Amino acid sequence: MCGDGLSQRITQAFQDLNSRIAADTDNLGPGFCIGHSYFCFEKTAMLDASGYRRIISTEIAPLLREYWFDQPKKARELIDSLMAVAG
Repeated sequence: MCGDGLSQRITQAFQDLNSRIAADTDNLGPGFCIGHSYFCFEKTAMLDASGYRRIISTEIAPLLREYWFDQPKKARELIDSLMAVAG
């Protein structure tokens, strides 16, 4: 999937994010956790840092902004932490 430890960093970042989503039982909960489908590609496709940042900015960031529409600072911090994964 990814090289240079990127896949491990992505996995850890999304485990952390999903823990926060699941713990937010006032508004979200386990049913709102983000799955692997955002990162499924053709067998020959590889995910690099640029592709990862694109997925975050076009797919995940809008979702997090919707999840925490009433807490934009929280959404921004989570998005920034996900973007930092790619360096």
